[in-house]
Amino acid sequence: MSDFFSPDFLFRNAILGGLGVALLCSVLGIYLVLRRLVQRQATTLVTTHLGALKLFAHGEPGVKLRALDVPAVEPARALAGAALRRDGLAALPQLSEFETVRHFTRLSKMNVSIDAAMYPLGSCTMKYNPKLHEDAARLAGFSRLHPYAAEGDVQGALELMWELERMLAEVSGMNRLTFQPAAGAHGEFTGLLLIRAYFDTTTGPKTAPESYERIAAALERSPGDVLFVSDVTAELDAARRAGMRCALCVRGPEARGQATGHAVIHGFDEVSS
Repeated sequence: MSDFFSPDFLFRNAILGGLGVALLCSVLGIYLVLRRLVQRQATTLVTTHLGALKLFAHGEPGVKLRALDVPAVEPARALAGAALRRDGLAALPQLSEFETVRHFTRLSKMNVSIDAAMYPLGSCTMKYNPKLHEDAARLAGFSRLHPYAAEGDVQGALELMWELERMLAEVSGMNRLTFQPAAGAHGEFTGLLLIRAYFDTTTGPKTAPESYERIAAALERSPGDVLFVSDVTAELDAARRAGMRCALCVRGPEARGQATGHAVIHGFDEVSS
């Protein structure tokens, strides 16, 4: 009996009992949370479906006009035959303004919103934007600017963009920046255009043989050691005049200039062969 009531035995059992109670509370808490979420979702669905049923049910007139203070006119007599609809307008649903607003507000709450949840994505258009920034972007000086406004009328906006560009250039170490791209894909395409413009500027036009000679020199290779692959025959012709080996990549029926005398490949897996 002394071992049964020893301090070590009581201490171990107290710890095990505490862990058991904590585990039970955790499981119960998870169950209650899941149950609440399921009930809330079911309630939302039922409420939404009932609202939709009410929306498409014939109810009270949505607009109540005051009594006429002029002689009444029969629409069938006042309107021409083609202008008078006869396809059962009386059966269309009617809701008051409050009922309509509440219905669509209830539907909007089913959407993922930054005010109600977290976006599990990293897209440029779905990141968190502080409300202060949203208010600033909606200032009339920005939101009401016309894209074709004269430069003299938008000096304030141009000054702000210039100062912001200088700040970002200092932080990033870049020479210039652009705020022209309006979305992620737009920005990626702009980057590709900048890369192409860089090589066109530093290497030369793609249709000039001298450009491909510079490419070979930059690679520290003779032009004959370089295999140039493209789907544009004008580029291939220029590279061949520079002494490079060339291959026309045919990527579909829309490929240009297949009958040019260049070797034809259908993918880069054929390059080694």
